[in-house]
Amino acid sequence: MKAMLIEPNGTVRPFEGEGLEAMQEAVGGYVELVSSPCYDVLVNEDGIRLQLEPNPVATAFCRFAGANVDGEIRGKAILAGKGWLK
Repeated sequence: MKAMLIEPNGTVRPFEGEGLEAMQEAVGGYVELVSSPCYDVLVNEDGIRLQLEPNPVATAFCRFAGANVDGEIRGKAILAGKGWLK
């Protein structure tokens, strides 16, 4: 799986996990898909409720890529090309 993990502090590194459990572990909980025309981004679906740290890099990227993001992404995010979840 070719994807990147974006940390709240701005660190970006390869995400090499496989499957749903690896993705949930990476974001720290259940995953929510934030979709744009060219990219898929997975985030913690409870990031706001859990008061996770804001992730300004992931938020800015999603908005730039055309995703409909209300507020800000919180916690870690997994970024990959469109359709990589198949």
